[in-house]
Amino acid sequence: MKNPFSFSSIYRFSRKNRGGVFLLRVIFGCDIPKEAKISDTVEFQHRALGVVVHRDSVIGENCFIQHHVTIGVNKGNTGAPKIGRNVFIGPYAMLLGDITIGDNAVIGAGSIVMKDIEPNAIYTGNSILVKRGYRQLENTEQATSEKKSVR
Repeated sequence: MKNPFSFSSIYRFSRKNRGGVFLLRVIFGCDIPKEAKISDTVEFQHRALGVVVHRDSVIGENCFIQHHVTIGVNKGNTGAPKIGRNVFIGPYAMLLGDITIGDNAVIGAGSIVMKDIEPNAIYTGNSILVKRGYRQLENTEQATSEKKSVR
């Protein structure tokens, strides 16, 4: 029998019922408004501890979101992030402003993202460290030789 007080049960409840967002905030310490367009297949790790999502955000299918992630607006801007499919967002990452994160992107732990990230990119820390295409080439000889040439 499924626990009615588990994160996934209360999260599903919060998407449809009044007062559900309050329960998420009090019990799990996260702020995920029901107005946000979040796919049903998104996974929030660690019961979404400390996760904050802006109500105008869009999060695509099969995204994996770690704890203490902020997906919101940047001061003075009105647009919220749009996140593609199969995106991994590491702990303590901040995605701010009217930006688009491409499909299959990886956002590293503690990253602050304030500009668009193209599909299949790996982003860590700041804009200098965007590494393009490694995720899709990970199991090939070409990826290995490209990684060695970057070092």
